Amino acid sequence: MVMKIVLVAAVVMALGHVTGQRCMTRDQRNEYRELVTMASCVKPKPSLVQLPVPEGFDYVTPSAVTLHQCTGLSCSAFPERCLPMPGQTQNRTYKVYASSRNGIKPVCAKVRVQEHLGCVCRCDERACPSNRVFNRETCECECNPYLETRCKNRRDVYGEEVMWSSKFCSCECDKFEECDSTTVWDPNLCQCAPMF
Repeated sequence: MVMKIVLVAAVVMALGHVTGQRCMTRDQRNEYRELVTMASCVKPKPSLVQLPVPEGFDYVTPSAVTLHQCTGLSCSAFPERCLPMPGQTQNRTYKVYASSRNGIKPVCAKVRVQEHLGCVCRCDERACPSNRVFNRETCECECNPYLETRCKNRRDVYGEEVMWSSKFCSCECDKFEECDSTTVWDPNLCQCAPMF
């Protein structure tokens, strides 16, 4: 990790020499190196973490605590993110006053949040929604090819008036109709269907 930081700093200094002039003064370079070191994904830093609100309540007091987190730290390889190392988290439990806006007396409740013990730069596979799959090479969520094939079959094989949307990773109807009061639009059938 230290090698990555040194590499980033060396690239920035080299950029100044390419143009025949220095981009930064010595003090500015030192300040930059310090900032890179502070923001690098080496170890968790104290961060303000929002406490979860128990179901049925509107807010908690206190609403946040300071915990060590990997969030906000930088990685030199795009699109990796600074995330907690597997097995390097610890659950913390806090007592809070859970309140509602309806005037009911606050209730003492326990909430749990995660503290990070170690950080690593990697892709976050868990961030993909159900209609997308994770591509390890690009470190991104992409449209599920099975859903795209299924949509194209609906059009080509069954003659349905649908089209694949790469933007939304879903099968969309070619047209939309206003339904009367006894029916509702069914996006799977691409037509108005009776209400149940």
